[in-house]
Amino acid sequence: MRGIGKLLFILSIILVLTSCWNNRDLTDLAIMTGIAFDKGEDGKFEITFQIVKPEAMKTSGEGGGNEKKAFNNVSSTGETVFECARNLIAKINKKVYFGQVQLMVISEEFARDGISKIFDLFERDTETRRRADLIIAKGMEAKTVLESESRMSKLPATHETEALEASRHFGKTLKVTFIDALKFLNKEEYSFVLPTINKSNNTGKVFQEDLLTEGSAVIKKDKLVGFLGPLETRGYLLADDKIKNTIINIPSPLHSKKIISIEVVRNKGKTISKIVDGKPVLSIEVTAEGNIGEQQEKADLTKPDMVKALEDTVEKEMKDKIEAAVKITQKEFKSDVFGFIDEIYRNYYSDWTKTFRNWSKIYSQTPVNIEVKFKIRRSGLIREPAEPK
Repeated sequence: MRGIGKLLFILSIILVLTSCWNNRDLTDLAIMTGIAFDKGEDGKFEITFQIVKPEAMKTSGEGGGNEKKAFNNVSSTGETVFECARNLIAKINKKVYFGQVQLMVISEEFARDGISKIFDLFERDTETRRRADLIIAKGMEAKTVLESESRMSKLPATHETEALEASRHFGKTLKVTFIDALKFLNKEEYSFVLPTINKSNNTGKVFQEDLLTEGSAVIKKDKLVGFLGPLETRGYLLADDKIKNTIINIPSPLHSKKIISIEVVRNKGKTISKIVDGKPVLSIEVTAEGNIGEQQEKADLTKPDMVKALEDTVEKEMKDKIEAAVKITQKEFKSDVFGFIDEIYRNYYSDWTKTFRNWSKIYSQTPVNIEVKFKIRRSGLIREPAEPK
Protein backbone atom coordinates (compact mmCIF):
# COMPACT_ATOMS: atom_id res chain seq x y z
CA MET A 1 0.00 0.00 0.00
CA ARG A 2 2.85 2.35 0.83
CA GLY A 3 4.37 1.74 -2.64
CA ILE A 4 1.06 2.46 -4.37
CA GLY A 5 0.75 5.71 -2.41
CA LYS A 6 4.22 6.85 -3.52
CA LEU A 7 3.40 5.99 -7.13
CA LEU A 8 0.18 8.00 -7.04
CA PHE A 9 2.05 10.95 -5.49
CA ILE A 10 4.71 10.88 -8.23
CA LEU A 11 2.06 10.66 -10.97
CA SER A 12 0.20 13.65 -9.54
CA ILE A 13 3.41 15.73 -9.58
CA ILE A 14 4.13 14.75 -13.19
CA LEU A 15 0.65 15.80 -14.24
CA VAL A 16 1.13 19.23 -12.65
CA LEU A 17 4.60 19.76 -14.12
CA THR A 18 3.55 18.92 -17.68
CA SER A 19 0.49 21.15 -17.73
CA CYS A 20 0.66 24.50 -19.58
CA TRP A 21 -1.60 26.61 -17.43
CA ASN A 22 -0.61 29.91 -19.08
CA ASN A 23 -0.21 28.73 -22.66
CA ARG A 24 -1.27 31.31 -25.27
CA ASP A 25 -1.54 30.80 -29.00
CA LEU A 26 0.37 33.25 -31.20
CA THR A 27 -2.77 34.02 -33.16
CA ASP A 28 -4.40 35.31 -29.95
CA LEU A 29 -1.59 37.82 -29.28
CA ALA A 30 -0.76 41.20 -30.81
CA ILE A 31 3.04 40.99 -30.75
CA MET A 32 4.60 44.46 -30.79
CA THR A 33 7.96 45.24 -32.39
CA GLY A 34 7.77 49.03 -32.31
CA ILE A 35 5.92 51.82 -30.50
CA ALA A 36 5.73 55.47 -31.60
CA PHE A 37 4.69 58.32 -29.27
CA ASP A 38 3.12 61.48 -30.72
CA LYS A 39 1.05 64.33 -29.32
CA GLY A 40 -2.63 63.96 -30.11
CA GLU A 41 -5.47 66.44 -29.97
CA ASP A 42 -6.57 68.07 -26.70
CA GLY A 43 -3.29 67.14 -25.01
CA LYS A 44 -3.89 63.41 -25.37
CA PHE A 45 -1.36 60.78 -26.38
CA GLU A 46 -1.41 59.31 -29.87
CA ILE A 47 0.49 56.04 -29.79
CA THR A 48 1.15 53.88 -32.83
CA PHE A 49 1.82 50.19 -32.27
CA GLN A 50 3.60 48.05 -34.87
CA ILE A 51 2.08 44.57 -34.74
CA VAL A 52 3.70 41.54 -36.36
CA LYS A 53 1.67 39.35 -38.72
CA PRO A 54 3.13 35.89 -37.95
CA GLU A 55 1.73 34.28 -41.10
CA ALA A 56 3.53 36.83 -43.30
CA MET A 57 6.85 36.26 -41.50
CA LYS A 58 6.88 32.65 -42.72
CA THR A 59 7.32 33.65 -46.37
CA SER A 60 10.79 33.67 -47.90
CA GLY A 61 12.77 36.77 -48.73
CA GLU A 62 13.57 39.96 -46.88
CA GLY A 63 10.92 42.40 -48.01
CA GLY A 64 10.08 44.29 -51.16
CA GLY A 65 8.48 42.88 -54.31
CA ASN A 66 4.94 41.56 -54.04
CA GLU A 67 5.38 39.84 -50.71
CA LYS A 68 2.67 40.05 -48.13
CA LYS A 69 3.12 42.89 -45.67
CA ALA A 70 4.53 41.48 -42.43
CA PHE A 71 3.10 44.08 -40.05
CA ASN A 72 0.18 46.33 -39.26
CA ASN A 73 0.42 49.75 -37.64
CA VAL A 74 -2.52 50.65 -35.42
CA SER A 75 -2.85 54.02 -33.67
CA SER A 76 -4.71 54.63 -30.45
CA THR A 77 -5.38 57.77 -28.39
CA GLY A 78 -5.86 58.33 -24.69
CA GLU A 79 -4.87 60.43 -21.70
CA THR A 80 -2.37 57.79 -20.53
CA VAL A 81 -0.26 55.10 -22.16
CA PHE A 82 -2.32 52.47 -20.33
CA GLU A 83 -5.55 53.88 -21.76
CA CYS A 84 -4.05 53.85 -25.26
CA ALA A 85 -3.10 50.19 -24.84
CA ARG A 86 -6.60 49.29 -23.64
CA ASN A 87 -8.21 51.22 -26.50
CA LEU A 88 -5.95 49.29 -28.86
CA ILE A 89 -7.28 45.98 -27.52
CA ALA A 90 -10.82 47.15 -28.27
CA LYS A 91 -9.76 47.85 -31.87
CA ILE A 92 -7.92 44.62 -32.64
CA ASN A 93 -9.60 42.20 -30.20
CA LYS A 94 -6.27 40.67 -29.15
CA LYS A 95 -4.13 40.78 -26.04
CA VAL A 96 -1.12 43.06 -26.50
CA TYR A 97 2.32 41.59 -25.86
CA PHE A 98 5.27 43.95 -25.24
CA GLY A 99 7.92 41.26 -24.79
CA GLN A 100 9.30 41.66 -28.33
CA VAL A 101 9.37 45.46 -28.59
CA GLN A 102 12.64 46.47 -30.25
CA LEU A 103 12.14 50.19 -30.81
CA MET A 104 10.42 53.08 -29.06
CA VAL A 105 10.23 56.28 -31.13
CA ILE A 106 9.40 59.62 -29.49
CA SER A 107 8.51 62.64 -31.61
CA GLU A 108 10.34 65.93 -31.08
CA GLU A 109 7.08 67.67 -30.16
CA PHE A 110 6.23 64.99 -27.59
CA ALA A 111 9.75 65.01 -26.09
CA ARG A 112 9.74 68.77 -25.53
CA ASP A 113 6.85 68.27 -23.10
CA GLY A 114 8.69 65.50 -21.23
CA ILE A 115 9.38 61.81 -21.80
CA SER A 116 9.05 60.44 -18.25
CA LYS A 117 5.29 59.94 -18.60
CA ILE A 118 5.76 57.08 -21.08
CA PHE A 119 7.89 54.97 -18.72
CA ASP A 120 5.56 54.06 -15.87
CA LEU A 121 3.39 51.47 -17.64
CA PHE A 122 6.32 49.68 -19.23
CA GLU A 123 8.31 49.71 -16.00
CA ARG A 124 5.38 48.09 -14.16
CA ASP A 125 4.47 45.57 -16.87
CA THR A 126 6.14 42.19 -16.35
CA GLU A 127 6.34 41.40 -20.07
CA THR A 128 8.01 44.60 -21.32
CA ARG A 129 11.35 44.22 -23.06
CA ARG A 130 13.53 46.71 -21.21
CA ARG A 131 16.35 46.51 -23.75
CA ALA A 132 14.24 48.22 -26.43
CA ASP A 133 16.06 51.10 -28.15
CA LEU A 134 14.86 54.68 -27.63
CA ILE A 135 15.16 57.27 -30.40
CA ILE A 136 13.90 60.83 -31.02
CA ALA A 137 12.19 61.60 -34.34
CA LYS A 138 13.54 65.02 -35.29
CA GLY A 139 11.24 67.31 -37.26
CA MET A 140 8.60 64.66 -37.97
CA GLU A 141 5.96 62.52 -36.33
CA ALA A 142 7.22 59.43 -34.57
CA LYS A 143 4.75 57.21 -36.39
CA THR A 144 6.44 58.14 -39.69
CA VAL A 145 9.36 55.91 -38.67
CA LEU A 146 7.08 52.90 -38.22
CA GLU A 147 5.08 53.67 -41.36
CA SER A 148 8.17 53.91 -43.59
CA GLU A 149 8.58 50.52 -45.21
CA SER A 150 11.97 48.96 -45.80
CA ARG A 151 13.31 47.60 -49.08
CA MET A 152 15.64 45.33 -47.10
CA SER A 153 13.71 44.11 -44.06
CA LYS A 154 10.19 42.90 -43.37
CA LEU A 155 9.73 45.02 -40.24
CA PRO A 156 10.51 48.77 -40.07
CA ALA A 157 11.25 48.54 -36.33
CA THR A 158 13.79 45.77 -36.93
CA HIS A 159 15.40 47.67 -39.79
CA GLU A 160 15.75 50.78 -37.66
CA THR A 161 17.35 48.98 -34.71
CA GLU A 162 19.89 47.47 -37.10
CA ALA A 163 20.55 50.86 -38.72
CA LEU A 164 20.97 52.38 -35.27
CA GLU A 165 23.54 49.74 -34.34
CA ALA A 166 25.47 50.40 -37.56
CA SER A 167 25.46 54.17 -36.93
CA ARG A 168 26.64 53.60 -33.37
CA HIS A 169 29.46 51.36 -34.57
CA PHE A 170 30.75 54.07 -36.92
CA GLY A 171 30.45 56.89 -34.40
CA LYS A 172 27.48 58.73 -35.92
CA THR A 173 25.20 58.35 -32.92
CA LEU A 174 24.71 56.22 -29.80
CA LYS A 175 22.36 53.54 -28.53
CA VAL A 176 20.24 54.12 -25.43
CA THR A 177 17.83 51.47 -24.19
CA PHE A 178 14.68 51.83 -22.13
CA ILE A 179 16.48 50.71 -18.96
CA ASP A 180 19.42 53.08 -19.64
CA ALA A 181 17.09 56.08 -19.84
CA LEU A 182 15.24 54.95 -16.74
CA LYS A 183 18.48 55.06 -14.74
CA PHE A 184 19.03 58.68 -15.78
CA LEU A 185 15.47 59.66 -14.95
CA ASN A 186 15.89 58.35 -11.40
CA LYS A 187 18.82 60.70 -10.69
CA GLU A 188 18.34 63.95 -8.79
CA GLU A 189 20.33 66.14 -11.21
CA TYR A 190 20.60 64.71 -14.67
CA SER A 191 20.98 65.42 -18.35
CA PHE A 192 21.55 62.77 -20.97
CA VAL A 193 21.58 62.18 -24.70
CA LEU A 194 19.32 60.12 -26.97
CA PRO A 195 19.92 59.21 -30.63
CA THR A 196 17.93 60.99 -33.33
CA ILE A 197 16.41 60.04 -36.65
CA ASN A 198 15.37 62.42 -39.41
CA LYS A 199 14.36 62.41 -43.06
CA SER A 200 17.05 62.87 -45.70
CA ASN A 201 14.45 64.38 -48.06
CA ASN A 202 10.89 65.67 -47.91
CA THR A 203 9.63 64.48 -51.28
CA GLY A 204 7.63 61.40 -52.23
CA LYS A 205 7.10 58.23 -50.24
CA VAL A 206 9.56 57.78 -47.40
CA PHE A 207 11.34 54.43 -47.03
CA GLN A 208 13.46 53.34 -44.09
CA GLU A 209 16.53 53.78 -46.27
CA ASP A 210 15.62 57.50 -46.60
CA LEU A 211 15.84 58.01 -42.83
CA LEU A 212 19.13 59.07 -41.24
CA THR A 213 20.16 57.85 -37.81
CA GLU A 214 22.77 60.43 -36.88
CA GLY A 215 23.17 63.19 -34.35
CA SER A 216 21.61 63.24 -30.91
CA ALA A 217 19.06 64.95 -28.68
CA VAL A 218 19.82 66.52 -25.29
CA ILE A 219 17.36 65.63 -22.53
CA LYS A 220 17.39 67.78 -19.39
CA LYS A 221 15.17 66.75 -16.47
CA ASP A 222 13.08 64.63 -18.85
CA LYS A 223 12.48 67.38 -21.46
CA LEU A 224 14.11 67.77 -24.86
CA VAL A 225 16.07 71.04 -24.86
CA GLY A 226 17.90 70.80 -28.19
CA PHE A 227 20.01 68.77 -30.59
CA LEU A 228 23.67 67.99 -31.15
CA GLY A 229 24.67 67.88 -34.80
CA PRO A 230 26.93 65.17 -36.25
CA LEU A 231 30.10 67.10 -35.30
CA GLU A 232 29.06 67.77 -31.68
CA THR A 233 27.73 64.23 -31.33
CA ARG A 234 31.08 62.81 -32.45
CA GLY A 235 32.81 64.99 -29.85
CA TYR A 236 30.44 63.86 -27.11
CA LEU A 237 30.94 60.19 -28.00
CA LEU A 238 34.73 60.55 -27.99
CA ALA A 239 34.75 62.25 -24.60
CA ASP A 240 32.17 60.02 -22.95
CA ASP A 241 33.88 56.78 -24.01
CA LYS A 242 30.98 55.73 -26.23
CA ILE A 243 32.91 55.33 -29.47
CA LYS A 244 35.41 52.63 -30.37
CA ASN A 245 35.65 52.81 -34.15
CA THR A 246 35.18 55.73 -36.52
CA ILE A 247 36.77 57.56 -39.45
CA ILE A 248 38.28 61.03 -39.25
CA ASN A 249 39.16 62.86 -42.46
CA ILE A 250 42.01 65.35 -42.25
CA PRO A 251 43.84 67.50 -44.83
CA SER A 252 47.22 66.24 -45.97
CA PRO A 253 50.21 67.99 -44.34
CA LEU A 254 51.64 68.46 -47.86
CA HIS A 255 48.54 69.54 -49.74
CA SER A 256 45.54 71.00 -47.92
CA LYS A 257 43.11 70.02 -50.70
CA LYS A 258 44.07 66.34 -50.50
CA ILE A 259 42.27 64.21 -47.91
CA ILE A 260 43.65 61.49 -45.66
CA SER A 261 41.20 59.13 -43.93
CA ILE A 262 42.27 57.91 -40.51
CA GLU A 263 40.46 54.95 -38.98
CA VAL A 264 40.20 55.24 -35.21
CA VAL A 265 40.34 51.67 -33.89
CA ARG A 266 40.71 52.33 -30.17
CA ASN A 267 39.42 55.19 -28.06
CA LYS A 268 39.29 55.79 -24.33
CA GLY A 269 37.49 58.85 -23.05
CA LYS A 270 37.41 59.91 -19.42
CA THR A 271 35.80 62.82 -17.57
CA ILE A 272 37.42 64.05 -14.35
CA SER A 273 35.78 66.25 -11.71
CA LYS A 274 37.58 67.70 -8.69
CA ILE A 275 36.90 70.34 -6.09
CA VAL A 276 39.87 72.68 -5.55
CA ASP A 277 39.56 75.59 -3.11
CA GLY A 278 35.81 75.19 -3.15
CA LYS A 279 35.52 75.40 -6.93
CA PRO A 280 34.96 72.64 -9.50
CA VAL A 281 37.82 71.72 -11.82
CA LEU A 282 36.59 69.81 -14.87
CA SER A 283 38.64 68.01 -17.49
CA ILE A 284 38.29 65.51 -20.33
CA GLU A 285 41.09 63.12 -21.29
CA VAL A 286 41.01 61.11 -24.49
CA THR A 287 43.60 58.60 -25.70
CA ALA A 288 43.13 56.95 -29.07
CA GLU A 289 44.90 54.88 -31.71
CA GLY A 290 44.28 54.48 -35.41
CA ASN A 291 45.49 53.46 -38.83
CA ILE A 292 45.92 55.23 -42.15
CA GLY A 293 42.91 54.06 -44.14
CA GLU A 294 43.30 56.04 -47.37
CA GLN A 295 45.27 58.92 -48.86
CA GLN A 296 44.68 60.98 -51.98
CA GLU A 297 48.19 62.09 -52.87
CA LYS A 298 51.44 60.31 -53.62
CA ALA A 299 53.63 60.63 -50.54
CA ASP A 300 55.26 58.34 -48.00
CA LEU A 301 53.27 59.00 -44.84
CA THR A 302 55.22 56.47 -42.78
CA LYS A 303 58.20 58.76 -42.27
CA PRO A 304 58.51 59.85 -38.62
CA ASP A 305 57.96 63.55 -39.35
CA MET A 306 54.88 62.77 -41.44
CA VAL A 307 53.46 60.44 -38.79
CA LYS A 308 53.91 63.14 -36.14
CA ALA A 309 52.21 65.72 -38.36
CA LEU A 310 49.26 63.38 -38.93
CA GLU A 311 48.93 62.62 -35.23
CA ASP A 312 48.95 66.32 -34.34
CA THR A 313 46.27 67.03 -36.95
CA VAL A 314 44.03 64.20 -35.73
CA GLU A 315 44.42 65.37 -32.14
CA LYS A 316 43.32 68.87 -33.16
CA GLU A 317 40.32 67.50 -35.10
CA MET A 318 39.21 65.39 -32.14
CA LYS A 319 39.73 68.23 -29.68
CA ASP A 320 37.75 70.65 -31.87
CA LYS A 321 34.80 68.25 -31.93
CA ILE A 322 34.88 67.77 -28.15
CA GLU A 323 35.13 71.53 -27.60
CA ALA A 324 32.12 72.05 -29.86
CA ALA A 325 30.09 69.56 -27.80
CA VAL A 326 31.16 71.16 -24.52
CA LYS A 327 30.39 74.66 -25.78
CA ILE A 328 26.84 73.96 -26.96
CA THR A 329 25.92 71.95 -23.85
CA GLN A 330 27.28 74.69 -21.58
CA LYS A 331 26.18 77.89 -23.29
CA GLU A 332 23.01 76.89 -25.10
CA PHE A 333 21.54 73.96 -23.15
CA LYS A 334 23.21 74.33 -19.70
CA SER A 335 23.13 70.55 -19.54
CA ASP A 336 25.93 68.37 -18.17
CA VAL A 337 25.55 65.42 -20.54
CA PHE A 338 29.13 64.32 -19.79
CA GLY A 339 28.27 63.36 -16.21
CA PHE A 340 30.80 65.57 -14.41
CA ILE A 341 28.31 65.91 -11.57
CA ASP A 342 28.31 62.15 -10.91
CA GLU A 343 31.91 62.19 -9.67
CA ILE A 344 31.30 65.27 -7.54
CA TYR A 345 28.20 63.64 -6.07
CA ARG A 346 30.17 60.47 -5.21
CA ASN A 347 33.44 61.97 -3.98
CA TYR A 348 32.43 65.40 -2.66
CA TYR A 349 28.95 64.86 -1.33
CA SER A 350 29.21 67.48 1.42
CA ASP A 351 30.23 70.08 -1.18
CA TRP A 352 27.36 68.93 -3.37
CA THR A 353 24.74 69.43 -0.68
CA LYS A 354 26.11 72.85 0.36
CA THR A 355 27.25 74.48 -2.85
CA PHE A 356 26.50 72.60 -6.05
CA ARG A 357 22.76 71.92 -5.99
CA ASN A 358 22.35 74.44 -8.82
CA TRP A 359 24.73 72.44 -10.98
CA SER A 360 23.32 73.50 -14.37
CA LYS A 361 24.33 77.11 -13.78
CA ILE A 362 27.71 76.15 -12.30
CA TYR A 363 28.48 73.79 -15.19
CA SER A 364 27.67 76.46 -17.76
CA GLN A 365 30.23 78.82 -16.19
CA THR A 366 33.07 76.37 -15.47
CA PRO A 367 35.96 75.96 -17.96
CA VAL A 368 36.63 72.40 -19.16
CA ASN A 369 40.22 71.40 -19.87
CA ILE A 370 40.52 68.98 -22.81
CA GLU A 371 43.54 66.78 -23.55
CA VAL A 372 43.74 64.43 -26.54
CA LYS A 373 46.54 61.99 -27.37
CA PHE A 374 46.48 60.06 -30.63
CA LYS A 375 48.90 57.50 -32.08
CA ILE A 376 49.06 56.06 -35.58
CA ARG A 377 49.86 52.35 -35.44
CA ARG A 378 49.66 51.06 -39.02
CA SER A 379 49.57 52.24 -42.61
CA GLY A 380 48.37 49.05 -44.29
CA LEU A 381 50.29 47.07 -46.91
CA ILE A 382 51.68 50.06 -48.84
CA ARG A 383 53.65 53.18 -48.01
CA GLU A 384 52.24 55.36 -50.77
CA PRO A 385 49.50 54.96 -53.39
CA ALA A 386 50.07 53.94 -56.99
CA GLU A 387 50.26 56.77 -59.50
CA PRO A 388 50.14 56.79 -63.33
CA LYS A 389 53.58 57.23 -64.87
